[in-house]
Amino acid sequence: MITFDHVTKLYDRGSVTALNDVSLDIKEKDLVVLVGPSGAGKTTLLRLLIKEENPTHGAIYFKEDDIVKLSKSKVPKLRRSIGMIFQDFKLLKTRNVYENVAFALEVTRSSTKEIGEVVPYLLDKVGLSYRAKAFPNELSTGEQQRVAIARALVHEPEVLLADEPTGNLDRKNSEQIVELLQQINDWGTTIIIATHDEYVIKTIKGRTIELDDGKVVLES
Repeated sequence: MITFDHVTKLYDRGSVTALNDVSLDIKEKDLVVLVGPSGAGKTTLLRLLIKEENPTHGAIYFKEDDIVKLSKSKVPKLRRSIGMIFQDFKLLKTRNVYENVAFALEVTRSSTKEIGEVVPYLLDKVGLSYRAKAFPNELSTGEQQRVAIARALVHEPEVLLADEPTGNLDRKNSEQIVELLQQINDWGTTIIIATHDEYVIKTIKGRTIELDDGKVVLES
């Protein structure tokens, strides 16, 4: 489903290597945990998958398409197929929970009817129906993360990327988020989690890919 073919990513005119000749395959419905210290290349790998950046060398395939060669006009479609949960949530402070999730549908010009069906469904799935009218500053960090997850699911992506999804959470909320991500994978969504949280690494039932200094050093 996803293939990295000898991917290298350099920054600062080649003086900093974020990824170094990375090759790996991720299959449909996989649950993959990317592990490694800060600066190992985990976030860079995720950013390349949604074409926020391009590799310096190599190819990245999502099904039949080489993401690197996708035209700018096709990137929105790619990002509907590959959802992203950001570490800092990126919620809109002036919109409530319902409106934050709905916004991801509004930008793709979804109908009012579709928004009215999809948003309540997803809020129920992430356990936030009762907080639909609350604003981000009224939510706990765990609840904010759930809103971010619901928003990432609005287009029913085939792949869900999560960058340090428990990085700002206490143990109880981390447990709930891990359980939710595991459940989403059980629904058939391919999930890639970048983390250095030992709890996540030990708890998630899936593949582990370890990065160090931009290289894949272990797959299990």
